[in-house]
Amino acid sequence: NYSQLKLDWDTGIIIDGGTDYGKSGVKIEGPVSSTNGGMVLQTKEAYGNTATSISSSASAVICSTTITVLANSKLAVWAHSGQIHNISTSANANMLIQLVDSSSNVTNISDHNGNHYWWDQTHNIDRQFITGQGISGALSAGTYTVRILGGAYGATVTMNFQNQGSHMIIQEISEAL
Repeated sequence: NYSQLKLDWDTGIIIDGGTDYGKSGVKIEGPVSSTNGGMVLQTKEAYGNTATSISSSASAVICSTTITVLANSKLAVWAHSGQIHNISTSANANMLIQLVDSSSNVTNISDHNGNHYWWDQTHNIDRQFITGQGISGALSAGTYTVRILGGAYGATVTMNFQNQGSHMIIQEISEAL
């Protein structure tokens, strides 16, 4: 009651969907899986460069994008906060990578809140950068928002300072069998 195509040799496979008629290409739908932990189905990048002032004990989205995924896929995310400026020496910045579903449910997919900084002697200010990464659990098919939520405590900080912005790399990974 079903058909299966199995290609098994050492030379590999090239699939070329062509470019005629504006609709050619290769699209993978349905359950896609691998016995070795899944394969990358798509990669997206997102950038934020709008300077955002965040007061103590507050947070704000500093980078965001949407991605549509297949059922049971996971999202692997790498994030960089962009340049952070502390208004005072008592200010501390942090960030979380978050996933928001179509019902506005928020899931943290990183727990990184540490600080990485260096002193800019030329401009006599403290500049910070935070990196983080995370991977979601298996997702339902649909469109999700992936975002970097910047936060501050102790005093005000500015994220994406001087337009040196935040950056995310997002990969959808298929389920593994």
